[in-house]
Amino acid sequence: MIVSSVTGYDTRSPQQMKLLTTHYNKAVSRIIPYMSVDSVENIHCALEMFSHLSIEATTFMDDTILPDRRQRWAMAGAKSNNNLSLGPFQDLEEAAYGLHELCVRNADITRADLYGVSKVDSLQTSEAVNGEDWHDYGDADALFEEVQRGFRQWIACFELTKTVLEHRKNPLAVSQQLLSVTLAQRFWSMHLYFAPEPCLDPTADFLDAAEALMKTLPTPSHFTFSLDGDLISGLSFVVRVCSDTNSRRRALNLLRSLNRREGIWDSKEITEMHEATLSFDDYETWYEKEAPGGIPAYMVDLARI
Repeated sequence: MIVSSVTGYDTRSPQQMKLLTTHYNKAVSRIIPYMSVDSVENIHCALEMFSHLSIEATTFMDDTILPDRRQRWAMAGAKSNNNLSLGPFQDLEEAAYGLHELCVRNADITRADLYGVSKVDSLQTSEAVNGEDWHDYGDADALFEEVQRGFRQWIACFELTKTVLEHRKNPLAVSQQLLSVTLAQRFWSMHLYFAPEPCLDPTADFLDAAEALMKTLPTPSHFTFSLDGDLISGLSFVVRVCSDTNSRRRALNLLRSLNRREGIWDSKEITEMHEATLSFDDYETWYEKEAPGGIPAYMVDLARI
């Protein structure tokens, strides 16, 4: 199986650690020269890249690998996004960054709420979320409400941004970037807690947005890569949690038609994982099981069957 060739039967084996270390060192060796250049822009770009990848890794590995939002380079953006006006975003890049910040905050709160943290980590979590002390997990509900309000405010600004682009007849109005941000919005809206208003079928809305984005990608014979994205992880989410057979089949077919990697999410590997799981009579039990280590550990369990 591809999963066993990627993760191995023991993700902590000396051979696997040696391979991972080699690739890590190779990647870092290419990044360091850019960070060494006396350019704030280059340094910020590198830090932003690590910030995006940390969110991907947090979801993928079911572990907390979050960026330190107290850093000066991140706090400037966080501050502006915590005080969004009711006007449109300056551009789609700002819109995407604002949603990314909300994702970081939501993941941080979820981590503390579900798994618990030490007293020191609790303080760090509160500082990363809203700059205030957080001594009680009972505050988690209030913090989730804050993120929910932030998402609804983000949607209002995003809708105004799309209107501005349409009136200007800007080619960005039909760009891949706009479709990508729209897909991220639909992904958040699938979680009913964050839906701005009741939707008839938020899953169908997400799948429609996924199909629209996929039409802009090259044919499956051409491999595509993005540093981040919600296409593969979102489709995987639908396959795993959706109870509607037609929606699950539709999401899986979309995954099958992709030849793409988004961060550490590879469409072929994720498709194979779901096909293997759905081949079991008790596939729902497999999807419900907890696998410390996230998807890599889950793939190892599948490889042992």
